[in-house]
Amino acid sequence: MNLKKIIAIIALGISLFACKTSTSDPVATPTTDVIVINEGNFNSADGSLSTYRSGDGSVELGIFERINGFPLAATIQNVYAESTQNRIYAITNAPDKLEIMSYGDFSSLATIRNSGATINFTNPYAFAAIGNTGYVSNWGTFNNITSTFQNGYITKINLANNSITSKLTRTTKPQDLKIVNNNLYIANTGGSTISVLNTNNDVSVTEITTPAGPDKMVVDKNNKIWVLCTSGNLIRINPVNNTIEATFASVSVSGYNEKMVLNSTKDRLYWLNSTWGQSSKVFAMDITATTIPTTALITRNNLYGLGAHPNGDIYVTDSNSFQGNGRVYVYNSAGTEKTNFGAGRGPNGFIFR
Repeated sequence: MNLKKIIAIIALGISLFACKTSTSDPVATPTTDVIVINEGNFNSADGSLSTYRSGDGSVELGIFERINGFPLAATIQNVYAESTQNRIYAITNAPDKLEIMSYGDFSSLATIRNSGATINFTNPYAFAAIGNTGYVSNWGTFNNITSTFQNGYITKINLANNSITSKLTRTTKPQDLKIVNNNLYIANTGGSTISVLNTNNDVSVTEITTPAGPDKMVVDKNNKIWVLCTSGNLIRINPVNNTIEATFASVSVSGYNEKMVLNSTKDRLYWLNSTWGQSSKVFAMDITATTIPTTALITRNNLYGLGAHPNGDIYVTDSNSFQGNGRVYVYNSAGTEKTNFGAGRGPNGFIFR
């Protein structure tokens, strides 16, 4: 065999080996598609964020602390993702602050907090943004005699430089916030109204009279605003004329900090009736329904948080009465449990991506 043949055989073997190894593509690592908001125990400053990969079931607790080298060190009321700005906003109390982090890797970008005589937040709860303007609802100070919050307000923020621009006073405790058609909707859960402000100048557009305790708001695929009230009423608002076009009474609710979400197509509502340490229920209703459901989709003890994954699964949390870490349970759209996994203390909600 001459040298040319030997070289040709070697070259052929190398090429065959290369072809054989390249036909087996590497398995893609499942993406982190679930962020769990762990409220933490009040005044213990142990609120945290954890992540879950539905593709392989992996969980990581304390993602913010690992990435940044320091904890959130607060009680987390709500967390909002603004993917267009590549940011996550965590609204916390004990201490009162707004923690801003990267949507991609959870790295800390800024912290807006109270400093000395400068009070930016007083028991902050919810967040909404339009462009470079953010709004945070504040319950105000707690009156131990009347057991009510007083002097609530809205903090307005320039998100371009993370500075406070103004405070909008309220006459009752403000709760959830939503921006629709360039208007800011404020659920005045301490009363019976929803305030509508023009975000261009913060001037009042109108006050919508509602059943008592308007609380959680979501916006459906038709751009209609659904409001779950602590008084056990569910209403639908048309933001074109700011009128209530549907009211459902005798709704099973928690009576405080209501939890309600929409599915990914925004045509199905889920809400939680949470009873501390007892049987809790998740109800489901299509936005076209004319009657309220009487049978729960999910029943489980001590439910506290609620979420709807884009794949159709429903996520609920067991707070474990804040006695140590809680747990997340995953159900399919028919209400059958699929899996469960551990979370931090007091899991109260989710971000899906």
